[in-house]
Amino acid sequence: MTAETLELKKKLDETIPYLSEKQLYLIFSIAEAFVLSQQQETQKHEEKLHPKNPKYGGRRISDEIAAMFLTGPENHDTDEEVDEKIWEYIKEKYK
Repeated sequence: MTAETLELKKKLDETIPYLSEKQLYLIFSIAEAFVLSQQQETQKHEEKLHPKNPKYGGRRISDEIAAMFLTGPENHDTDEEVDEKIWEYIKEKYK
């Protein structure tokens, strides 16, 4: 979770005790609808990424490899982490 998400969660936690049961149910229904729509969008996107019979060079490949060919490898590093890794590499190379 990001800092902004944690801050929002904290504000919700502080507000919940002051809501009625009906208001809580309404908020829960809205949140559940958002989650379901997000899951459906994710499933549709994943179905488009995975071919039904993936082959590469005449050989069968896994769905994960096929998805990597279509979208590229996943990279979860931030710009700062990448800069730090580059800096460490350069320091080691030119010791």
